[in-house]
Amino acid sequence: MQIFRIRFGGGGFNLGKVKFTYASILPYNQPEANAGENVLVVQPASSAQLNGSLSTNGGSGNLTYSWKQIYGPSTVNIQNANASIATVSDLANGVYLFELEVGNRGYKDQDRVYVISSANNNVPPKVSLYSPADKSIHLEEDSITLMAITSDLIGSVKSVHFYANNQFVGVDSEEPFELKWVPTIGNYNLRAVAIDDDEDSASSQIITITVNPRPPCRGTSANGDFDFKFSDDKSNPTLTFIPNRAGVDSPTCILYYGTSSSGLPGYLASPNTPFKLNAAEGSTIYAYYTYSHPQGGERNTADDKIVYKVGSCKAEPVSVQDVNLGMAIRYYPNPVSHILHLEMPAGIKTIEVLGAQGQHIETITVLEETIDYAMDKLADGLYFFKISNGEGRQVIRVVKQ
Repeated sequence: MQIFRIRFGGGGFNLGKVKFTYASILPYNQPEANAGENVLVVQPASSAQLNGSLSTNGGSGNLTYSWKQIYGPSTVNIQNANASIATVSDLANGVYLFELEVGNRGYKDQDRVYVISSANNNVPPKVSLYSPADKSIHLEEDSITLMAITSDLIGSVKSVHFYANNQFVGVDSEEPFELKWVPTIGNYNLRAVAIDDDEDSASSQIITITVNPRPPCRGTSANGDFDFKFSDDKSNPTLTFIPNRAGVDSPTCILYYGTSSSGLPGYLASPNTPFKLNAAEGSTIYAYYTYSHPQGGERNTADDKIVYKVGSCKAEPVSVQDVNLGMAIRYYPNPVSHILHLEMPAGIKTIEVLGAQGQHIETITVLEETIDYAMDKLADGLYFFKISNGEGRQVIRVVKQ
């Protein structure tokens, strides 16, 4: 095995590709060191043999050997340090690292070997879970790759088991150890357990992730003048401008959008007519509208742009789509961070707040025609508000972010 290491001494440097090109045969015989397999010394034994006899000289000539200690819990005695096979003694409990350097006519090579002194007849493996990233946020229906890196000083790792909230989700028995996993909405503590060929095991660190519901494809502008609706296409979705009052849109309705937050080009749009966007899955769209307003002149929402990750929204099933039975409701902004502003008909109204899975959060009764509902107390995600007054009922969808 050859190891190629690159060290960055500071920031501001990217390495995207390394290309190796064969030039010619080396003009000399390159030796190759082989320090042998790692060695386990079971106490009360306190010595071990280091075997570099599989080292090669790359051609003719005699190899020279030199063994030295790199680290360990104590300084040991090395007998025959300049031979292919050496003996180390006076080992204490712990892990030692030794290096073998071989030479041939001025050319050298090195290899290293571990010696473990232990009261047990095996050393458990080590495992680290490095994907997904700790505290990362994902969307429902996303496929998440669980990836683990392992090592085993004595023997080898034969399998890695993956767990979410202590529930087994799958196993991989070949390197690289990884697993595709599609979780439901919720918070998860992830870990990996490595099992070696002696049936010893070790557990990784805990990785915490959050899986949020996909946002609804329909939202409301920050000023409440219009709704906007994305299609749930994975690429090149449509965006529709939906006026929330008469006179919003005529004669002017211009859509500005792009994948940058500034310098957005404009396009003529028609209210209630889907406009096809040119954007690949996973890209982020920034958009705003300039439109006529019934109070005169034009308005635009450039200071409150719509931000959308292509392919992330979820079209709601019919059972939770907006229901409008005789009620005129205005609500904004949507998505909302702190306060949701609701404008409703006069009279007593009941508002039931539900979570993304239909779980009841609270029910309130109000008389006012306008209220500000505090969303700060709720976690980020999708919510439904069922509003009724005895004569009509409407269900609205709100995203807290």
